[in-house]
Amino acid sequence: MCRISAMCKFLAVLALAVGLAACAGGGQVAQSEPDPWLLETQEDLAKLERQVQASYEREDALGKDLQRLEAKNSQLRQQIDSLGAQLTAMKTQVNSLPKEAEAPRAKRSTATPLDVKKLYDKAQDHYRHYRYEPALELFEKALQADPYGKLADNAQYWKGECYYGLGRYSQALTEFTKVFAYPKTEKGDDAQLKIGRCYQVQGETGRARAAYQKLLDEFPDSEYAGAARQALQKL
Repeated sequence: MCRISAMCKFLAVLALAVGLAACAGGGQVAQSEPDPWLLETQEDLAKLERQVQASYEREDALGKDLQRLEAKNSQLRQQIDSLGAQLTAMKTQVNSLPKEAEAPRAKRSTATPLDVKKLYDKAQDHYRHYRYEPALELFEKALQADPYGKLADNAQYWKGECYYGLGRYSQALTEFTKVFAYPKTEKGDDAQLKIGRCYQVQGETGRARAAYQKLLDEFPDSEYAGAARQALQKL
């Protein structure tokens, strides 16, 4: 701002000097043509005045932008301070909760692997003889006795087979889907094939096709890949 004002004063003085010179020259040579140097100097002065004015306007605009940014930064700082206070209050509330409010830990199974194996084998025997209801009950007991044991994913799968044998396809579909809750299960391709068949028997052709294709995509080396391809050809 100070530099621009000084320049404006300088230009004003220079313009006055040029004007006086023009007047003096006009008095000496009344009828002569305007001095080219004088005309050029006047044009330069006008150009400089326009540049000074433009610089002033840009500086003024920058000053206003700076004021707006400062105001916005002030608002952001206030919001950050407010959020920090809320977070501190929440931490205080959490720390003040009684220890009894913590979620109870899951109870470990007291069943031995031998007990679970007996239940599982007995359920398999019922299933082989088409006694789906008692088989389903025993598979469920084995699963409850050791929900994360070595036979848990198998018991879960055979629950689906029992419902499928009973013609309760919606429930079978739910049980087959639960097999994938066991990351290391070896019954994934089995369950995926039966998911496709559940959809197919219920007339949901699109979902059945997607289920069979998923088996081929995720289990390309499965022993059920051929059955899935045949099913896709028929749909």
